[in-house]
Amino acid sequence: MTLLRMSVVLWAGCALALSGAPGPAAERESGGMTASGEEQAGGMIFSWRPGEPEARTPSGPAPVRQSAGARAAKCPAGGALRPGPGGGLASAEVSLGGIPLRGTISFWVRLGRSTVMAPAGQEAAADLLSCSDLRIRLIEGRNSVRVDVQGARLDKNPRAPALASFELTHLRGRQWYHMAVRYDGARGDWRLILNGVLQPKPWPHGSFRFRDKTGRIAFAGLMKPPKGDRRPIEVALGPVEWTTGFADAAEVRRRLERIEGWDIPPNRGEGVLEAVEDFDGEALGGEILFEDSFDAPLDPRVWVAEGAEKLVVEAGGLVIHNSTDCLLWLNRKLPRDFVAAWDLLPARLEGLTIVILSAMGVEGKGIFDPSVKKRKGTWQEIHAGDLRSYYCSYFAATRGSCNMRKNPGLILTGMGPDPIGSRMMAGEKGPFRVVVVRRGSRIDMAVDRKRFLTFEDDGKRFGPVHKGGGYFGWLHQFNTKKATIDNVVIRKLKD
Repeated sequence: MTLLRMSVVLWAGCALALSGAPGPAAERESGGMTASGEEQAGGMIFSWRPGEPEARTPSGPAPVRQSAGARAAKCPAGGALRPGPGGGLASAEVSLGGIPLRGTISFWVRLGRSTVMAPAGQEAAADLLSCSDLRIRLIEGRNSVRVDVQGARLDKNPRAPALASFELTHLRGRQWYHMAVRYDGARGDWRLILNGVLQPKPWPHGSFRFRDKTGRIAFAGLMKPPKGDRRPIEVALGPVEWTTGFADAAEVRRRLERIEGWDIPPNRGEGVLEAVEDFDGEALGGEILFEDSFDAPLDPRVWVAEGAEKLVVEAGGLVIHNSTDCLLWLNRKLPRDFVAAWDLLPARLEGLTIVILSAMGVEGKGIFDPSVKKRKGTWQEIHAGDLRSYYCSYFAATRGSCNMRKNPGLILTGMGPDPIGSRMMAGEKGPFRVVVVRRGSRIDMAVDRKRFLTFEDDGKRFGPVHKGGGYFGWLHQFNTKKATIDNVVIRKLKD
């Protein structure tokens, strides 16, 4: 059902239900442009407060059938529903008429528990909203909660649906979130607004249009794993609203701030990206501790590979081929404070690369000590094994963001824009100069003299600071396939 000409503003709590904010009628009257120059969301296409027997549509009220076992709840914007054993919340037969080319759908969601690291193929998922022309899914990813949107049809390939995917790192359990998915079919543009914050832009697949069909719309609220004994995640759903026009993130934020009795969750770790700024990290370096320009075959006494399928030194660079996770360690312990720099040249716009620093066994042993559990080169061994470290992604292809974490515990300490993937999407080929600086409790990451992430470990919020030195390495996740590293230089910090 054409619902949502992708008026998907998935704003976890529709604009209409925001306490103290003007409702849809006032929006239709004001119309026009926002202060940021974007068209304001306006005419109502569909709205429903969970628990109420009818939804509003342009053709009049539509009866809503509540699923067996669904239970009432409350969210900051009013009524909400929790799912019964089957996972259903409600459904309705609606007639929406033509679907607009630009629109926004919003609603509130609350996870019954925090997500965990799901084994591959065991990720829990729920179709929060589904109809014949649109589906919005919530998925427990390996490292995040993912919002997938699928609907309409691409103009360049009418048999293929329009797609968008948004990574939301670590939504907390039992916390209400307001989401909004907005779309522009003519431009092939999908965006997600989380609690009034515009999220990174997904990879564009081209313009799309809806089939303008109407019919059944259903809501569900139980994220179920496809098999196994893993416990599902209950999702409560708050008011849902679909409007014409392109929602403005700043206006959504202002509405949310006017809700009494609800504090907007902190942004760090939930989508807010650090600013990119000038930063010549290499200029901080002094005496050279180690360097390798890969002009000779790889020395296994210097570089220790775990899980690598193929490592080849060619054309003056180290080419890493992998279709599984691959770890490459420098086989020497570095001091606590240092500057490391290297060139990265991904073969394609795909994959995830991570730098690991200050790695040691959790008991203070070296990472190659026989008492430390032997590794096979997987990412899980870094975050869930017996190592402690800091690590940061610096190329994430089309994801749009890079994460800095602290282990053990997979603790997210900061997010930044992807400085390499975004430039490759704009046509740049590389190589790209990457720099990481550790000085005491502070870590900075930069690419081509542009700092995109910084973290100051206070020793309290995320546990004790990792003191002393440790080991340095790179992790290329399974989908990176092929990337070249070159011109590695590690220096002491200048006094």
